[in-house]
Amino acid sequence: MSESVKSVSASPCSVEEESREAVLDKFEDFMEEIIDDALSEFEPLRIVNMNRLPGNSTAKSVVRPVIREELNFFRANIEQQFEVVMDYAETGNVDKNRRRFLRSDIFYQNFEGSERRQLERDLTRRMRNMGDDMAPLIETGEDNFWDAAVAAYDEDEAREMLPKHFAYTDTVREYQDDLSLTVEIGGRVLGTEIEYTDEAMRVLDIAETNLRNDLERRVEQVY
Repeated sequence: MSESVKSVSASPCSVEEESREAVLDKFEDFMEEIIDDALSEFEPLRIVNMNRLPGNSTAKSVVRPVIREELNFFRANIEQQFEVVMDYAETGNVDKNRRRFLRSDIFYQNFEGSERRQLERDLTRRMRNMGDDMAPLIETGEDNFWDAAVAAYDEDEAREMLPKHFAYTDTVREYQDDLSLTVEIGGRVLGTEIEYTDEAMRVLDIAETNLRNDLERRVEQVY
């Protein structure tokens, strides 16, 4: 798993509020891009229990609103995690923020395997690495994300740092067999439960990859 770009110890940093807000706002924009891209890649007939519907277009019309809601829930959880990451970056307190970070992780909350402690360690490492890399940004005093990036990192560092924080599916992929994302469709009487873990992982991986590639291009433009 990738370490933080800056070699820093977990310690409080001097946060400029306008810089913190700029970073949070930009990460929310990035998440919106990921969710929109993931939804466009979504193929209902890949989902368990959906092969009884007559075609992918019909299935999509039935399931798409439900999956959009689920993906937006995922987005909201990730945005909550960004808030926790900022708090960790500001305080350097791992223990205080770790549990909040895990509570906001939809895959952790739906993990059914025996390696929960290992998953906790991997997700906590993700929180720490992201927070350590965000700390220099929120100390700059810049009220624009890209201005903060330029002030805190050189081009090579930014090209390495930014994309790797949008590889969430890489973090949880080894636990995929023990993840269970389900949702009810069709109402209580005639409804059915569908399990969409594999399809969620597939489309999120595509969307994250697309964003990482685009971030490399954006870094070149900014620098």
